[in-house]
Amino acid sequence: YPVPTLPPEITSEIFLRCLPEMRELNVVNPREAPLLWTHVCSAWRQIACSTPRLWTTFYITEKHGYLDDLANIAETWFTRAGKCALSVKFHGSVTNDTDFAILLPGLRRHAREVRSLELHAGVGDFIMMPPLECVSLQKLSIHLLGYLLEHTPVEISAHIVGLL
Repeated sequence: YPVPTLPPEITSEIFLRCLPEMRELNVVNPREAPLLWTHVCSAWRQIACSTPRLWTTFYITEKHGYLDDLANIAETWFTRAGKCALSVKFHGSVTNDTDFAILLPGLRRHAREVRSLELHAGVGDFIMMPPLECVSLQKLSIHLLGYLLEHTPVEISAHIVGLL
């Protein structure tokens, strides 16, 4: 069956089944799914962009080099996921609090859809973190970078609603 003639629903399902098992490696990469499919042809771009389940996992680290446009990337990614549950992982830097701050507006707008949240960042990032209404949150993982935990208390309940 020629690929261009497949119904969009089948192509969408194929895309979902072709997502890498280890989504953690480098999700925000134009050479990997799901971004790869948005660069093949206009039909595939339309199908990929209109398949919310392709965009439910957002993992990015400072070393990936996409931080210059992180706010736009995150907002586009979260918007494409629609109302699907999100899994978000951000691995920032102990020396640059602004990386994490760039992600926050998009994360805050889509907090209700976040089911899993893993943050690796410096204490300053968490101190400046605004309240997030993560009413669907089921898993929270916080990793403080570059500090001793016994000297750095972090109040989680004041910042995250819906986990308790």
